[in-house]
Amino acid sequence: MEKTTPTRLIRNAPPTVGSRISRCYIVWGAVLPALFLNNRHVLGSENHPTIEKGHAHPYLAAKAVDGGEPFVLDMYRGKKVIMLHLAAWDSDGIAQLPAWARFARECDGGSTVIVGIIHDQNIARAALFAKWKKIAFPTYHDPLNQADARRMGRAVCVDEFGIVRVIVHDPAELSESFVGKQFKADRAVVRPPFCEVPNYKITARQAEEGRRCIEYIEHGDACMFDPEPVLIAEAIKAYEKALQDQPEDPAAAFRLGTAYFTRFQSEGRQADDLRKAMDAWSFAAGRDPKNQVFCERLLQFACTSDKRVNSCGWIAEALRETGLTSLLPAPSSIEIAAPSGNFKPNDATPPAPPELPAHPSVWVIDSGVVRAPTPKVRGLVNVIIALTPGHAGVDAGTPVQLWITPPDGVKLSQRRIEGLAPKNGTLLLSVAAQLPDGPADAMHALKCVAVVAIQGSPTRCDFEVSIPAKLPDLCKS
Repeated sequence: MEKTTPTRLIRNAPPTVGSRISRCYIVWGAVLPALFLNNRHVLGSENHPTIEKGHAHPYLAAKAVDGGEPFVLDMYRGKKVIMLHLAAWDSDGIAQLPAWARFARECDGGSTVIVGIIHDQNIARAALFAKWKKIAFPTYHDPLNQADARRMGRAVCVDEFGIVRVIVHDPAELSESFVGKQFKADRAVVRPPFCEVPNYKITARQAEEGRRCIEYIEHGDACMFDPEPVLIAEAIKAYEKALQDQPEDPAAAFRLGTAYFTRFQSEGRQADDLRKAMDAWSFAAGRDPKNQVFCERLLQFACTSDKRVNSCGWIAEALRETGLTSLLPAPSSIEIAAPSGNFKPNDATPPAPPELPAHPSVWVIDSGVVRAPTPKVRGLVNVIIALTPGHAGVDAGTPVQLWITPPDGVKLSQRRIEGLAPKNGTLLLSVAAQLPDGPADAMHALKCVAVVAIQGSPTRCDFEVSIPAKLPDLCKS
């Protein structure tokens, strides 16, 4: 069968949803029961989509890290597709990349397609990782974990009918088990294809009609495909509604955290975006602690004693080797911090902050609390304090000193932190805090003083950061 590119499919697709699906059937070369054409859940199924052998792979669309054509899994019906899930922090998966490159060359021009799916919050980091490792096949970005990947370095292999047949770590296992094997369509599990990128207008209508977790998640995902400020806000509402329908759903919580953090890193950020992102990610990792994607997205901001890997320590080396000079957004100090030993509280009281004129508008302040799913020390959390210049006169590149005074019973890793005032963007500082046992509704307040220069003159800003004893209810936050 002549290879049909995704670009050609989109350009020639008629305007209606039904005719788009019919176009996929023509490319696929198979005829499905007519009832599928009337299935309004084009992007999913009745239940929450998961990746299981023998089941249809959920709808998946992802942006190319190099800015090229997006990947839509359903466009490749009629071909076998191998999706290798990758992350820069997964050393085992990286070690297998040369073997996957050789395998991709063997498959080139045939009926098997191999793509990389990179799991990172930021597409710029995904692009840097792909360039640094010289990944030999097309790579795409999945910040929401739409692909339902639980472990990195695994390849999910989908047959010509969109059914997951094999999940492997080593490409040597695929010659007989997948590439050279003939499969038959199981009409009981085949999902109707949708060959275009998400359409948030369609998913909005489906969410309004269905009013269930799955439809709300699909609508949120569609809005996040091109995350403009208005659509990010709509995605947040959709994921919140998904959690109202299914309060324990970790996938909805993970996506909610990703949407909040995406907005936090944008010019359209709102108060408490960072806090709500960390709460949602903490919830997702706590509900599904064996999911590597959920946990590592959270733990890159965790205190160093709770980190498993150095999630962003690779970035400096990648920039040097690729010849790039910068990466936006730049990783914060806590993200590039390596795992360390046990938490050690610092009870030493530093010299008091200087008595200076107070300017409460110097900083726009946000904070977040990172709660590792299995903290090494009981009650240990990491408090992220975000300082965004709110005053045009803040001297960029000059030291920022932050004094932190804990309430009785709370132990801190340090009581004075330093950073550099950002020229653009936000300074993220962090302190590990061990909370005492007590009532679930207890609130602990850290008293903070930030000192920075404004047009050469030192200025202080006094504020408080609150730490709830327990993770707040996501549906009420």
